[in-house]
This record gives sequence, structure tokens and C-alpha cells, in this order.
Amino acid sequence: YEIRPRDWSSDVCSSDLAGAFGLSTGLDYPPGAYATTEELGELAEETARLGGIYHTHIRYALGDRFLDPFREAIEIGRLGGCPVHITHFYHRTTFPGTPEQMLALVDDARREGLDVSFDLYPYEWASTRLLIMLPTWLQAGGVDRLRERLADRAIRERIRDEMRARGVMFAGERGLHDVRLGYFSRPQHAAWEGRTLGEYLEATGIDPVDAICELLLAEDLRVNQVTPGPNRPSTLRFFRHPGAMVGTDSVLIGAKPSPRTYGSFPRILGEFVREERAVSLEAAVHRMTGLAADRLGLRDRGRLVEGAWADLVVFDPATVRSLATYDDPCRFPAGIPYVIVNGVPVIDGGEHTGATPGRALRRGAAA
Repeated sequence: YEIRPRDWSSDVCSSDLAGAFGLSTGLDYPPGAYATTEELGELAEETARLGGIYHTHIRYALGDRFLDPFREAIEIGRLGGCPVHITHFYHRTTFPGTPEQMLALVDDARREGLDVSFDLYPYEWASTRLLIMLPTWLQAGGVDRLRERLADRAIRERIRDEMRARGVMFAGERGLHDVRLGYFSRPQHAAWEGRTLGEYLEATGIDPVDAICELLLAEDLRVNQVTPGPNRPSTLRFFRHPGAMVGTDSVLIGAKPSPRTYGSFPRILGEFVREERAVSLEAAVHRMTGLAADRLGLRDRGRLVEGAWADLVVFDPATVRSLATYDDPCRFPAGIPYVIVNGVPVIDGGEHTGATPGRALRRGAAA
């Protein structure tokens, strides 16, 4: 049979959620950081009533900074009677416990009858805004108040005290020196694109807190960072779990993003499947496609069946691999000659066609 592009002219959205798949929170970032567990539980209850899911970037600074953030995510789902999906589920070597303890939380919740799943990215490098290094109270009241506080010397001293108490003023994996900087717009900072904060501090002799505050002020708060993230053995362990899916958690800005932006899915196919044999090829593809579509309730995506949207990736299992690295992250993968989106070739013979047939998806619409 022939799978053809759909006619979008008849698409309608009749969902009670007005097109939303559920409630998503980023609890390390304002304004979500200011929400309580109980408040989020009430919102999750409303989400569940409308058939949605609770999707979350957990509150990593909560309690023991290890299991407590995951406990909160599961508790929000329990309070609301809502399915829970935890994004970028990972374990660091600096955590005070094991990957098995994290998985036990998920398994215990699933045995209890809660619907809990997670996704992961297969790289050792995390990425987000540099602003996350600073306490969240700085951002209360909006960006104008934030700029005022960043420029205030007395407040900078308070920031220093808090960061020392958190143990992040030291060199090493938990410190500031390994933070790679990027997404600079000012000419005077262009030479620092992709270099570390440690290199910047050594060259300028500026205090770490002053350096962060001044860079943020000069760059309109937009500086990006790449930092050491998940450890590889635990990521392989997590990917074997039946509730695991794949995410890139992409930050598509700057010349030196995390390599996960360009390489997550092909790295799983090339290394996790072919080289490490962590899971079968069929299981890996299902976690990337059908399982993810099921989680969102997408009825006509994620599978190669008649009547589904023609979203196809043609790859060679023997050669597919990521070429993105920490030092050279913006590289397209090898072994993927064809990509078809909504029935339109986007990659043809390994070359981008320039076509952009993708579209935003809505729950309850003809997806």
C-alpha cells in the first residue's frame, strides 16, 4: 500500500485541553520553581480529569538533591491521580546513591498502580542557561528586578555565601570551572564561545560570581552553558527499563551546544544497540517511536501502518552513528540516508532538501 501525506485542511481540535497533551513543569526554573507540591498536585488532578499527563523537569535542589526530587514528581502524580513522565532521567557520579535506588522509586510507584515513565538522553553532557547557576530568588519579580539584583554588589555577596554553602565554588565536576560557555552576541565575548568558565576566570582574574553576573548582564541574560552530566553506565542501565524513552533535551543555540542536540538518537542506535547491545534494535526503535506516541495518545503516528502519517527514518543498522562530540557538537549523523516527514522527503541521499513539512501537534486533533 501507499502511505501518503494527509490533507491538513480538515484538521480540527476538539479536545477539552484545547490541544494540550497535559501539564509540563520545569521546577528548576521560574515561575515553576515557586510552585508547591500541593499546588502542583491540584493542577495534576485537573489534568487527569481532562485525560492529560504530568510531564516534569524535576526540582533537583529539593531535599537530599538525589531521590527527593523524584519522590516529589511521583507524589504530584499520586495527589492528582495523573500519569507522570519524568524528563531527562539521569544519575551523576556525584549523587549520594545508586542508579538502582532511582529505578526502585519508579518500580515501586508502578507496582502501586501509578503510571510512571521517563526519558533520557545518551550523552555525558548537560546543557541549559547559565542563569541556572544562581539562586532562583534572584528572578522573582521578572527580568527587570533580576537585572537590578545582578548589578547589586551586596546581593552578589549573598550569592557567594549561598554558592559556597552549596559547594559549587570549587573546581571539579561540582564546581564552576568545567562550565562551558556559549551563545555570545557581543564581539568582545566572541573568542570565549565554547570555552570554559575556568579559562575565562584564569584569563581575566575576575571573581566567579562577578564574572557570571557581568556576562549575564552584558549578554541580555542569554548565555548558555554545557556541563558534565549523566554517567554512561547508569544511562545504559536506565535505557533497559520498560518505562524508558528517548529525548534530546536540545538547546539549539550557539556554536557549541551539547552533542546531544545533534546525536542522541543515532548514538543510541550505533552505540547502545549495535556496540553495547543494551537492548535489541526493535526495542530501541519502539522506545523512540511507538512508545512515545502512545504516551502522548497520538493514534496515527509512531508506527508504520496504513493510514498513519508518513514519518519515516531510513537508516543502516551497520553504519548509523553519531558524529557529534563535545568539541565538535554540530555534526549530522552517519548512516541515515533518508528522512520523510508528513510524506515529504527532508533528507534525501544524506542531503537536506530544504523542505520543512513538520508541524506542531495537538491533542484531540487529526495529528
